[in-house]
Amino acid sequence: MSPTLKAVDYARFLAAPVGSFYAGARHLLWCSDERLLGVSLWGRPDEEDIGVLLGLITVPAHPSLALGCDVVFDASRVEELDPAAIQTYLDGLTAKRAALTARVRRLALIRPVGLAGAVVAGVGFVLDGPAPWSVFTGLGPALAWLERGDEQLAAQVGLLVNEHAAGQPIVSRLGILLRASGLRLSIDEAGHQLGLGARTLQRQLRAAGTTFRAELDRVRVARAAELLASTDDKIESIAHRVGCASAAHLTTLYRRHSGTTPTEYRRSAVRK
Repeated sequence: MSPTLKAVDYARFLAAPVGSFYAGARHLLWCSDERLLGVSLWGRPDEEDIGVLLGLITVPAHPSLALGCDVVFDASRVEELDPAAIQTYLDGLTAKRAALTARVRRLALIRPVGLAGAVVAGVGFVLDGPAPWSVFTGLGPALAWLERGDEQLAAQVGLLVNEHAAGQPIVSRLGILLRASGLRLSIDEAGHQLGLGARTLQRQLRAAGTTFRAELDRVRVARAAELLASTDDKIESIAHRVGCASAAHLTTLYRRHSGTTPTEYRRSAVRK
């Protein structure tokens, strides 16, 4: 049975990770015992989150952790990745690759859906795997692969992520609603279905650091990525399915959010 993880601040987690967790705005760091270290991300991680993760790179070398520590990197709830932040993280991992190779036994990557999932799944290839690694779609299978089929641990980490990821529920609620509606709601219609006036909805979104238009575009791009990776539909057809006026409209959105085009993404997509 796994010990109950106790909450600590970031400095204390780095100093004494075993049996504790640290929760930030979009990340949870946890260490159940001397052989298992975990990272859970959600939402849209930014440079601040990446800075926290870069600090975590040194933890596998902590004297309280066994030589040959397993690592879980759970990005299954990530909605969007900032290309600049990801590059910063990859640069940091590359710089510490030799140390990680010496200390990390296995790495389990848990991917989200869509474009962000392809990026996460590709991290191992970019780094040329500092340790044996594999990609999963859930924490349970990842722990089983690490020979840690511990339902109590999976449930505990899941509850912690749910608790701390619920800080900005309006964004998640809107995303679910937009997907269910076929990505064609106006802000007035969305507000009505959420039980809010349009101005109240926009105000709550601004407080969460976003806007209705930004969320609509983000969900359109995420849905398009799923269709590009899982179907052979023409890009024009996918554009209409996600509520874009044309293939050119979708390409503009896609490039703005990911730095690539739908055609380029389809060529490189990892299909699971």
